[in-house]
Amino acid sequence: MTLSYPTLNWWDTSIIHSSSTLLQREVKMTRLNIATLLGLSESLESLKAELKIGEKPVPEELLVLAENDPHLSGVVLSRKGQQKSITLNGVVIGFLTPRKQGDGQWRTGAIYIVPEYRSKGYASRIITIFFSDKEKGYALIEEDNYPSQRAFSNAGFKQDGVFTDKTDGVVYQVWKKKP
Repeated sequence: MTLSYPTLNWWDTSIIHSSSTLLQREVKMTRLNIATLLGLSESLESLKAELKIGEKPVPEELLVLAENDPHLSGVVLSRKGQQKSITLNGVVIGFLTPRKQGDGQWRTGAIYIVPEYRSKGYASRIITIFFSDKEKGYALIEEDNYPSQRAFSNAGFKQDGVFTDKTDGVVYQVWKKKP
Protein backbone atom coordinates (compact mmCIF):
# COMPACT_ATOMS: atom_id res chain seq x y z
CA MET A 1 0.00 0.00 0.00
CA THR A 2 1.42 3.35 -0.96
CA LEU A 3 0.36 6.43 0.91
CA SER A 4 0.57 9.90 -0.53
CA TYR A 5 0.79 12.96 1.61
CA PRO A 6 -0.22 16.54 0.91
CA THR A 7 2.54 18.82 -0.34
CA LEU A 8 3.42 21.68 1.98
CA ASN A 9 4.03 25.02 0.26
CA TRP A 10 6.63 27.51 1.50
CA TRP A 11 3.96 29.70 3.09
CA ASP A 12 2.54 26.69 4.96
CA THR A 13 5.91 25.96 6.50
CA SER A 14 6.44 29.52 7.64
CA ILE A 15 2.96 29.66 9.16
CA ILE A 16 3.15 26.25 10.85
CA HIS A 17 6.69 26.46 12.23
CA SER A 18 9.70 28.60 11.72
CA SER A 19 12.11 25.89 12.78
CA SER A 20 12.90 23.11 10.29
CA THR A 21 13.31 20.63 13.15
CA LEU A 22 9.84 21.35 14.43
CA LEU A 23 8.50 21.16 10.88
CA GLN A 24 10.05 17.73 10.39
CA ARG A 25 8.43 16.54 13.60
CA GLU A 26 5.09 17.99 12.48
CA VAL A 27 5.30 16.23 9.09
CA LYS A 28 6.08 12.90 10.80
CA MET A 29 3.14 13.36 13.15
CA THR A 30 0.91 14.32 10.20
CA ARG A 31 1.82 11.09 8.41
CA LEU A 32 1.08 9.10 11.55
CA ASN A 33 -2.24 10.92 12.01
CA ILE A 34 -3.22 10.29 8.37
CA ALA A 35 -2.45 6.58 8.76
CA THR A 36 -4.45 6.49 12.00
CA LEU A 37 -7.38 8.35 10.44
CA LEU A 38 -7.42 5.96 7.49
CA GLY A 39 -7.56 3.05 9.92
CA LEU A 40 -4.38 1.45 8.63
CA SER A 41 -3.23 -1.51 10.68
CA GLU A 42 0.31 -1.35 9.37
CA SER A 43 2.94 0.20 11.57
CA LEU A 44 5.25 2.82 10.11
CA GLU A 45 8.01 0.18 10.08
CA SER A 46 5.89 -2.13 7.94
CA LEU A 47 5.15 0.72 5.53
CA LYS A 48 8.90 1.26 5.04
CA ALA A 49 9.74 -2.44 4.81
CA GLU A 50 10.86 -3.84 1.47
CA LEU A 51 8.77 -6.84 0.44
CA LYS A 52 9.68 -8.98 -2.56
CA ILE A 53 8.33 -12.10 -4.20
CA GLY A 54 10.58 -14.94 -5.39
CA GLU A 55 13.86 -13.38 -4.32
CA LYS A 56 15.13 -16.48 -2.47
CA PRO A 57 14.30 -20.20 -2.31
CA VAL A 58 11.59 -21.30 0.13
CA PRO A 59 13.22 -23.25 2.98
CA GLU A 60 11.98 -26.82 3.50
CA GLU A 61 11.34 -26.05 7.20
CA LEU A 62 8.92 -23.29 6.19
CA LEU A 63 6.97 -25.66 3.93
CA VAL A 64 6.69 -28.21 6.76
CA LEU A 65 5.56 -25.49 9.18
CA ALA A 66 2.89 -24.34 6.71
CA GLU A 67 1.75 -27.90 6.04
CA ASN A 68 0.80 -28.10 9.72
CA ASP A 69 -1.41 -24.99 9.48
CA PRO A 70 -5.08 -26.12 9.60
CA HIS A 71 -6.00 -23.97 6.58
CA LEU A 72 -3.14 -25.31 4.45
CA SER A 73 -2.84 -28.93 5.52
CA GLY A 74 -2.45 -31.17 2.49
CA VAL A 75 -1.84 -28.42 -0.06
CA VAL A 76 1.72 -27.28 0.64
CA LEU A 77 4.02 -30.26 0.30
CA SER A 78 1.93 -31.67 -2.57
CA ARG A 79 2.83 -28.52 -4.54
CA LYS A 80 6.47 -28.34 -3.47
CA GLY A 81 8.53 -26.30 -5.91
CA GLN A 82 5.62 -24.12 -7.04
CA GLN A 83 5.91 -21.69 -4.12
CA LYS A 84 7.52 -18.25 -4.46
CA SER A 85 9.23 -16.84 -1.39
CA ILE A 86 8.08 -13.67 0.33
CA THR A 87 11.05 -11.73 1.67
CA LEU A 88 11.10 -8.77 4.02
CA ASN A 89 14.32 -6.81 3.78
CA GLY A 90 16.01 -9.97 2.47
CA VAL A 91 14.64 -12.39 5.09
CA VAL A 92 12.19 -15.12 4.00
CA ILE A 93 9.00 -14.59 6.02
CA GLY A 94 6.61 -16.72 3.99
CA PHE A 95 5.55 -17.83 0.53
CA LEU A 96 2.72 -17.75 -1.96
CA THR A 97 1.73 -20.23 -4.63
CA PRO A 98 0.72 -18.39 -7.82
CA ARG A 99 -1.35 -20.21 -10.41
CA LYS A 100 -2.20 -19.11 -13.94
CA GLN A 101 -5.56 -20.51 -14.95
CA GLY A 102 -6.53 -21.69 -18.44
CA ASP A 103 -8.56 -18.52 -19.06
CA GLY A 104 -5.49 -16.34 -18.42
CA GLN A 105 -6.57 -15.23 -14.94
CA TRP A 106 -4.19 -15.52 -12.04
CA ARG A 107 -5.06 -16.79 -8.62
CA THR A 108 -3.11 -17.39 -5.48
CA GLY A 109 -3.08 -20.80 -3.97
CA ALA A 110 -1.59 -20.93 -0.50
CA ILE A 111 -0.24 -17.75 1.07
CA TYR A 112 1.69 -18.30 4.26
CA ILE A 113 3.34 -15.78 6.58
CA VAL A 114 5.27 -17.09 9.59
CA PRO A 115 3.44 -16.32 12.85
CA GLU A 116 5.83 -13.66 14.18
CA TYR A 117 5.26 -11.52 11.04
CA ARG A 118 1.46 -11.77 10.99
CA SER A 119 -0.97 -8.92 11.71
CA LYS A 120 1.43 -6.31 10.31
CA GLY A 121 -0.17 -5.88 6.88
CA TYR A 122 2.47 -7.87 4.97
CA ALA A 123 0.03 -10.37 3.42
CA SER A 124 -2.17 -7.56 2.04
CA ARG A 125 0.89 -5.80 0.64
CA ILE A 126 2.17 -8.99 -1.02
CA ILE A 127 -1.27 -9.62 -2.55
CA THR A 128 -1.28 -6.05 -3.87
CA ILE A 129 2.26 -6.42 -5.26
CA PHE A 130 1.53 -9.79 -6.88
CA PHE A 131 -1.68 -8.65 -8.61
CA SER A 132 -0.50 -5.11 -9.48
CA ASP A 133 0.39 -6.00 -13.08
CA LYS A 134 -2.45 -8.47 -13.61
CA GLU A 135 -5.73 -7.36 -15.11
CA LYS A 136 -7.81 -10.07 -13.44
CA GLY A 137 -7.27 -12.25 -10.46
CA TYR A 138 -8.99 -14.15 -7.71
CA ALA A 139 -8.51 -16.36 -4.67
CA LEU A 140 -10.45 -19.23 -3.15
CA ILE A 141 -10.58 -18.83 0.64
CA GLU A 142 -12.12 -21.23 3.13
CA GLU A 143 -15.20 -19.76 4.79
CA ASP A 144 -13.62 -19.79 8.25
CA ASN A 145 -10.24 -18.34 7.21
CA TYR A 146 -10.88 -14.80 8.45
CA PRO A 147 -7.24 -13.59 8.37
CA SER A 148 -7.02 -14.38 4.62
CA GLN A 149 -10.38 -12.76 3.97
CA ARG A 150 -9.18 -9.62 5.76
CA ALA A 151 -5.88 -9.61 3.84
CA PHE A 152 -7.62 -9.86 0.46
CA SER A 153 -10.19 -7.25 1.44
CA ASN A 154 -7.41 -4.86 2.50
CA ALA A 155 -5.70 -5.54 -0.85
CA GLY A 156 -8.81 -4.37 -2.73
CA PHE A 157 -10.52 -7.68 -3.43
CA LYS A 158 -14.22 -8.30 -2.96
CA GLN A 159 -16.02 -11.50 -1.98
CA ASP A 160 -18.00 -12.64 -5.04
CA GLY A 161 -19.79 -15.95 -4.54
CA VAL A 162 -18.81 -19.39 -3.32
CA PHE A 163 -17.23 -22.46 -4.85
CA THR A 164 -17.63 -26.04 -3.59
CA ASP A 165 -14.77 -28.38 -4.40
CA LYS A 166 -16.37 -31.54 -5.81
CA THR A 167 -13.44 -33.73 -4.75
CA ASP A 168 -13.61 -33.04 -1.01
CA GLY A 169 -16.74 -30.93 -0.49
CA VAL A 170 -14.86 -27.95 0.98
CA VAL A 171 -16.72 -24.67 0.47
CA TYR A 172 -14.61 -21.68 -0.52
CA GLN A 173 -15.44 -18.01 -0.84
CA VAL A 174 -14.40 -16.57 -4.19
CA TRP A 175 -12.55 -13.26 -3.80
CA LYS A 176 -12.03 -11.23 -6.98
CA LYS A 177 -9.80 -8.32 -7.78
CA LYS A 178 -11.83 -5.15 -8.19
CA PRO A 179 -11.42 -3.65 -11.66
